[in-house]
Amino acid sequence: MILHELGTNANKYGALSGPSGSLSVSWRREDVDGQSQVQLDWIETGGPLVTPPSHSGFGAELIERANAYELRRKAILDYRAEGLHCILRFQWEAPPSGTSKG
Repeated sequence: MILHELGTNANKYGALSGPSGSLSVSWRREDVDGQSQVQLDWIETGGPLVTPPSHSGFGAELIERANAYELRRKAILDYRAEGLHCILRFQWEAPPSGTSKG
């Protein structure tokens, strides 16, 4: 749901709404305080000028609440002039031992 909301907004209002915009999505696994977690970075550039919203709309609330409830971490929505940077963090859960990879 979170990635769908980010993609929809990027297409309607953000970097993907015009021909010069671009989107970069990357993730990495890291250890923080002895726990493995994943950090996903959603970075939009080249779209319309971005300003922080005056109030939290449905999409931002969905992202923040879903990340907090489902993933038990805080979502960071950074409205930079050059584009939205969203950081999602969640706990890394290794597959059970003996699980086939495909």
